[in-house]
Amino acid sequence: MSAIKYIGGLKAYLAAGECVNESSIFRLHYQFTVVLLIGASILLTAAEFFGLPINCITNLDQKNVINTYCWIHSTFTIQDYYLRERGSQVAEPGVGSPQGYDEEIEAKWRFHNYYQWVVFFLFFQAFLCYIPKFIWNTCEGGLMATIAKGLNPGLHREEEVTSRKKVIIDYIVKHIRMHNGYVFKYWFCELLSFVNIIGQLFLVDKFLGGEFLTYGPRVSSFLNILNEKVFITVWFWYVILGTLLGALILYRIALFTLPGLRPRAMHKHNKAVPIETVEAITNKTSIGDWWILYVLSTNIDPLVYRDIMTRLSKEIETANSNSPYNSAGLYSSSSV
Repeated sequence: MSAIKYIGGLKAYLAAGECVNESSIFRLHYQFTVVLLIGASILLTAAEFFGLPINCITNLDQKNVINTYCWIHSTFTIQDYYLRERGSQVAEPGVGSPQGYDEEIEAKWRFHNYYQWVVFFLFFQAFLCYIPKFIWNTCEGGLMATIAKGLNPGLHREEEVTSRKKVIIDYIVKHIRMHNGYVFKYWFCELLSFVNIIGQLFLVDKFLGGEFLTYGPRVSSFLNILNEKVFITVWFWYVILGTLLGALILYRIALFTLPGLRPRAMHKHNKAVPIETVEAITNKTSIGDWWILYVLSTNIDPLVYRDIMTRLSKEIETANSNSPYNSAGLYSSSSV
């Protein structure tokens, strides 16, 4: 029951934080994937519920001894035996007693010596998946939580919310065009997540002796019962997550190179704000300011957000018209 208890404890890690400052796909990478890998590692130790981690075929009475031997040492499949009929000529594809022994015959054997390391390897994969989140937490420094604090009417008095709205508007106006580093650091962490998943596909392939990249279509040819279920799940999830992250990277590139997409994305995210207001702000701010306001909309009440955006639009326009620096204004339009 201890293994099940530990897996149940992982559910708390999946809970969303009070302040959301990243995309749902990014959270899938550092939350769900980490839980999947650690949970699988724990399950591999729970033989009383899910069977032995390795099951060697033998006619001897002391089967536990043989299983332990196979666990510590490497097992092997025979290349020619993948073509033989299952159930009559071989027990499983590639599995059977070798007929004769010499160097030429042994050259056709494929040894599988990763079994005893699977639990540790899965933990290592989970660690790799958390690295982008760790980097982002270090870079973000709680900025969004600080900005969004006190803007929920259900938890704070109206005068407190009004005061906080003024603070946020003053902050954005004062720090206009100073948030590009924030968004680029976050997008780098998303890119790092994509690189991590693709890199792990090849890392696991190396760990499994060159078998993982085509593991999904050929899963029936593998020996290990529980490892088979674990790695086929990991294979499909990595393919799905890699595709999602790849699409997300393309979307980020589009947002950077096509500024016209930004107001549409923000308006779709929170339709309480008129599209004209969103366009006015987006055209006078940088992509970093846009991202701060975009993420802010997911963390506060929609009506409060609409009020902030309306007042911010007027403040930026006023500051722009009063700017003494150039005729075009301090907050003139920019693609970045």
